Amino acid sequence: MDGVEEQFSHMNMEWKVMKEKFFAGEPVDPVFEGIVKDFISFDLTLQDIFKKVEVFMKGVDSLADGLVVLAESTTQGLAAVDDPLIKADCCKMKEATNAITRADAPHSAIAKLRRDMDFNIMNPLRSHVLNNKNMKAYLEKRRRRLLEFNIAKREFENCQSRNLSQTDRRYLSAQSQMESTKMAFHEVDKHIFEWLYILEEYKGDILDSCLQTLKYLQYEFFATSAHSISSVLPARMEFRPMVEMTPEHLEAQVEMSLQEAEENEEEVVTDFSVRLIEKL
Repeated sequence: MDGVEEQFSHMNMEWKVMKEKFFAGEPVDPVFEGIVKDFISFDLTLQDIFKKVEVFMKGVDSLADGLVVLAESTTQGLAAVDDPLIKADCCKMKEATNAITRADAPHSAIAKLRRDMDFNIMNPLRSHVLNNKNMKAYLEKRRRRLLEFNIAKREFENCQSRNLSQTDRRYLSAQSQMESTKMAFHEVDKHIFEWLYILEEYKGDILDSCLQTLKYLQYEFFATSAHSISSVLPARMEFRPMVEMTPEHLEAQVEMSLQEAEENEEEVVTDFSVRLIEKL
């Protein structure tokens, strides 16, 4: 019988809650709703940062793949050149690229970035997003408990307005229901209040820490990558820039050679090797 009565009481409360929502509406506390709105905005910001960091890390992976392709194509193309210095520089360039892109090398730039990003950004953000999800569930629970308390409070006030005796079964039942719903609401409300207050206090610090950490991790990744490349740069900029050796610039050298040949009235030579030896 106790189980049946409990089930009937639960169904009765569900019906009362539905009527309360439909006819009276949910009570509005402007201060509470304002804080909740800020909390929802804060949660959306953290979720957006989490997604954007994932996009950034995918971009870094694409950059690393591009560096590997560039290094391999360059070293393979120049490996055929019969110049030991160029071959040595090709090997150094490939080693520098591996120091940046090798995910299985613990000290590479990208491996360190992944570890630091996961530990300092992604894990804390996951923790916040999960906690915020639980908070949203508590917010719904608080709204429900508040509706139940308001219903029980109104029924108790009706008993008082009808001047029922304090020993009347209906009066005692209404009073007990009001006290139990009041305590249930208080238990949820104090939990929600403390969390919302703490998050409001530390929201700025959390976002600022996230921003500064992201800046530092980006700087460290690019600085480490630049250091790896700088270690294989020539000591002095003694090579000619590529822009000075385009076909347009080289054409001037060709024209000068042709003009010199005309002025010297060179005899016709059909053997290419002979012409090459003469040129050397």
